[in-house]
Order: sequence, then C-alpha cells, then structure tokens
Amino acid sequence: MTAIKILKITTILGLMFSVSVANARYENDECKTPKIRSFTPAEHAKGEPVPEVDAEGEVGFLVSYIADPTTIRAVAKKKYKLKLTVEDRSPYYQVTANLPAELNGKYVRIDIKAKAQTGECVGKDGWLVKVRPASESVAEE
Repeated sequence: MTAIKILKITTILGLMFSVSVANARYENDECKTPKIRSFTPAEHAKGEPVPEVDAEGEVGFLVSYIADPTTIRAVAKKKYKLKLTVEDRSPYYQVTANLPAELNGKYVRIDIKAKAQTGECVGKDGWLVKVRPASESVAEE
C-alpha cells in the first residue's frame, strides 16, 4: 500500500468517527421542554374579564410528565413563592397552591418554571388572576 492510500483511508475513517461522535453528543444534549397547561382559574382571554379567585384561594395547573417534579416552582407577583402540592397523575403532574393573604384584592401574575428530567431544558409559563378582597369572598358565602 502506498502512503497516499493509507492517508486517504485514515482521513475517511477519521471523518466517519468524528461525525458519529458529534451525533452521539448532540443526541445526549437534546432534551424536551416540560409543558405547563390547564390553569385553574382559566387563563385570561383577550377581551374577557380577568379570572377571579377567592382571597387566599387555590390555584392550579398541569405539568407534563417529562418534568422533574422536584424542580416545579411557582411565584406570585415576582416575590411570593407559593407552597406547591404536586400529585403524580401519569402522564402529567397536577399542581395546586393557595395564594398568600398579602395578595387579597390585587391583580396577580403567577409565574411557573419546571426543569426537564434529562438535559437542561426549562419550561416556563404563567397567567394573570384577580384576587377578590377577603371581605367580598366572605360576603358571597
């Protein structure tokens, strides 16, 4: 075998090996973003009134099963961390929380984050609700 043939074969083998390593690395780094949906009370639709919830009332949402349940977080008005209850309802997690008393009578944006079980993908979503003042919530009952 001549030196040129050896060099060609080595180059071809090297290229094939580097392409397969690159593909394997890409597949391992790939992840799916957790989906967040089915907000309770429902999401605000354009042209409709903002959905209301009772003072210190319960809010909820679903997170797809690809999320790591220990990483699900919800924050109201960017500073009130909500204490979450996460129930495994395969193929999703049902998440609920009660709003803190400090939010009575205010409009509140609830922001949600959840990391995927594999990879570094993070799902983010949220919605706007109006919290009835405590006096109105008691009067309706």
